[in-house]
Amino acid sequence: MISCGKPRLICTVMMACVAVFGILFALVRETMLLFLLNGCIMGFISSLSPVSERMATATKYRYGTIRIWGTFGYAAAVQVACAMMEFTSPQLIFVSVSVSAVLAIVGFLGTDDISFTDTEAAKAAAGKQFSFLCAPMYILFVIIGFVFSGCSNLNSDIQPHFIAVSSACRTGAVGTVLFFSTIVELPVILFSYKFMDRFSGRTLMLLAFAIMVAQFLLYLPRRRTRLLRL
Repeated sequence: MISCGKPRLICTVMMACVAVFGILFALVRETMLLFLLNGCIMGFISSLSPVSERMATATKYRYGTIRIWGTFGYAAAVQVACAMMEFTSPQLIFVSVSVSAVLAIVGFLGTDDISFTDTEAAKAAAGKQFSFLCAPMYILFVIIGFVFSGCSNLNSDIQPHFIAVSSACRTGAVGTVLFFSTIVELPVILFSYKFMDRFSGRTLMLLAFAIMVAQFLLYLPRRRTRLLRL
């Protein structure tokens, strides 16, 4: 098992798997295999996020000044991906995922090796790594996190198609809409230190959940109108 005290190794392994699966995704045609590959890719990326976030908070810089570059990168990637869908072969998107994963590996290898836990604490907890199975509240938290992450990732997959169908715009224009919708969060991330530390983790999670529910509810009127037309 890879130790959590080696975040660079964890990130390298996960991104290497994303790079390999991205190439396979471009070559496979069977629906079930595509489903499994997509699940693996999203699983590795979702598992990587907490590690990279923890690395960002362990530095001497403020979280927001580091995290905003991820927002810029995501916004630019969405715009480029939609442009590739419209003007080139869609298969190139999966190749670009693998190339981006390799670049991310180079970036992670260039960071300092930050240790999350001290050796003594790690040794003391080694024999209790499966104790969470006896904690009902933890299991409930895992189930809620599973559902929440699933809805969030599903929203990311469906949102571009929803924008394209509801607005009848080109694929490149969809990328522009998603680009600006991502840029909007920059002030929240940059000035996160001014308000995030004042609220508990439970409050922040409830706020994120409420925002997502509100976003999903905005989809309903348009869907109801389309059903009435049918």
